Amino acid sequence: MAPYLRHMHVNDHRFESDVHLVPGDGLTDWDEFARLKENYVPEASVLCEVKGLDDVRRSLKFLENVLEK
Repeated sequence: MAPYLRHMHVNDHRFESDVHLVPGDGLTDWDEFARLKENYVPEASVLCEVKGLDDVRRSLKFLENVLEK
């Protein structure tokens, strides 16, 4: 999708259905996500598609740690 991808909606899952889990609560390989994002679309924004303000806060904290490695 690079260089056309400008924005992503992300959440985690367990490969069963789209349940909008907080990143880190499912089975997604977030280190691989961070590597691909940095290599192909570093300027793309990321929106956490989760349920509730507490989940947004947890998502932000998790993704800050993963994306800043």
